[in-house]
Amino acid sequence: MVRPAVAKDIVQTIAHRQGLKAGCLEEIAYRAGWITAEALSIQAEALAKTGFGEYLRRMLEESR
Repeated sequence: MVRPAVAKDIVQTIAHRQGLKAGCLEEIAYRAGWITAEALSIQAEALAKTGFGEYLRRMLEESR
């Protein structure tokens, strides 16, 4: 029997395929112009040893 997909599985699959994080408040704030590249860089550095910090750093590099 195949179990029905639950929301977390759907979100996880889409995020993985598109290389995006769902609900990333730092990304939303940066892209909306509410925080600067410097503020985002500080946050990415603080989380440098995590996958989330790596994601923020890559996003910042790609936007430059």
